[in-house]
Amino acid sequence: MSCWWTASYYEDGETYPSYRYASDEALEATRGSPSQVLIDAAKYKRPCIKPHGHDESDLCAQWRAAKAAERAALWGLVQMVLSAFGVVGLAVTLWYNRNALKLAGEANAVSQRNGEAQVRCYLSVVEGRVKLSGNVPLFQVKVKNAGQSPAKAVVASYGFSPDIGYEFTYDTLQMIPQVEPEDIPAQEAVWLAPWHPPTPLTPEEANAWRSKVAAPIALMVELRGADVFGHPVSELGYFLNGSAGLGTGAFHELTPFASGRAEASAQVMQFRLEGILDH
Repeated sequence: MSCWWTASYYEDGETYPSYRYASDEALEATRGSPSQVLIDAAKYKRPCIKPHGHDESDLCAQWRAAKAAERAALWGLVQMVLSAFGVVGLAVTLWYNRNALKLAGEANAVSQRNGEAQVRCYLSVVEGRVKLSGNVPLFQVKVKNAGQSPAKAVVASYGFSPDIGYEFTYDTLQMIPQVEPEDIPAQEAVWLAPWHPPTPLTPEEANAWRSKVAAPIALMVELRGADVFGHPVSELGYFLNGSAGLGTGAFHELTPFASGRAEASAQVMQFRLEGILDH
């Protein structure tokens, strides 16, 4: 049977079998060839290894195109994965950049505040005095600017009590602002313009202020202005007279308190208990 198949196969005058692909050889191998021939024929054979003829060249081109498309699809997948990682990396980078900008802004703000704190104005009310002009009390305070820049448009508000009772507190004083604002130069202490209340004393009150051994007068001053950076500044000053009557003509020095409002009120009460103030 095998000899007959071989003879019939070469009847067309060919001296060797024509080139066939693996699939064709697999079909021929099913016509009674030995099993080893079937195994060898079923092995995959690349068509671009020594192609013969136009058909095999076309098949080679198609095979190469298929392999190129396969590789392109693989590289497309790789590119997509890398792009995804790139997007994630970009998002992380933007997040870190945003935080870095935020921290840089905070650092700049802190540096700016520190720079402003070094050169801004610092106000304090260091002295106070009072005198009578007729029945009108005139108050005047000295304000010191310990900063490196001037204080702008400083307005002083005054509140005073002509008679300090046992229940006196500075919270009960009605504050009246000065009309004209003033600038306080850096590193200087200046007397503000004298201030007087809108209503003069009665003759009886004025005489009592002049003649009493101790004329109990409380004065509170509130300063409000701005520094050169436009930030508001403020300061409070507390004064008390309890040493002697005012007399006539000259200014009479007041005792300053450097403490807060509640502490100054408590100190007035302490003076009262110690007999420094006579009512």
